[in-house]
Amino acid sequence: MSQDSVTAAVVGRMRAERYRRGWSAEQLEQHMRQAGTRFPRSVIANLENNRRSDFLIEEIVALAKVFGTTVNWLVWGSGVACVACNDRPPDGFTCNDCGRSTSIRVAQVLDQRTWFDSYISL
Repeated sequence: MSQDSVTAAVVGRMRAERYRRGWSAEQLEQHMRQAGTRFPRSVIANLENNRRSDFLIEEIVALAKVFGTTVNWLVWGSGVACVACNDRPPDGFTCNDCGRSTSIRVAQVLDQRTWFDSYISL
C-alpha cells in the first residue's frame, strides 16, 4: 500500500468519524489539543481537501485516542472502530465513546419485564 493510499484511508476514516460525531474541524482541533497534539483546523482542511498528503505518526496516534479507536483501524480499517463497545453496544443502549446505538425489540422489553415482575414477587 502506498503512502498516498494510506493517507487517503486515514483521512476518509477521520472525516467519517468527525461527521458521525457531528464535530466541526474546530472541535476536532480542540479534542486533539486536549490529547496533547497540535492539529490545527487548517491541517484538517488541507488533509480533507488533498492539499496535504501525509500524517505525522503522533497525529495518527492522537486521532486514535480522540476517537477511542486503534491505530490499526485508522490506518488499515481492520479490527473494531470503538474499543469501548467493540462496535456493538448492548441492545437498547448508546455507547458514550463512539455514539453507536442498537435498537431493542419489543419482545426483549417484554421478556425483561416478565423477569423483573417475577423477581419482585419473590
